[in-house]
Amino acid sequence: VLLRLWPVIEAHITVALAQDQAIRSDPARVIQQHHALIEALHSRDRSAIEKAFWQHTIGSAEELIAIMDERGQPSAADS
Repeated sequence: VLLRLWPVIEAHITVALAQDQAIRSDPARVIQQHHALIEALHSRDRSAIEKAFWQHTIGSAEELIAIMDERGQPSAADS
């Protein structure tokens, strides 16, 4: 079932990433976030890794939705 759902999920992720880049194009933020992921991986600390990946994915998505809500822009969360 998951393999059949992946193309749909992938399409939604691609749209969300494009929206994110269009709304908050901030190279310094991107570098900082990816640096945090790399540091967490190098630490081999499972808790730090989970926290960094959560912030990178869920936290970032929540921030994007909040920005879009503030601007009155529709988001996937509105559907």
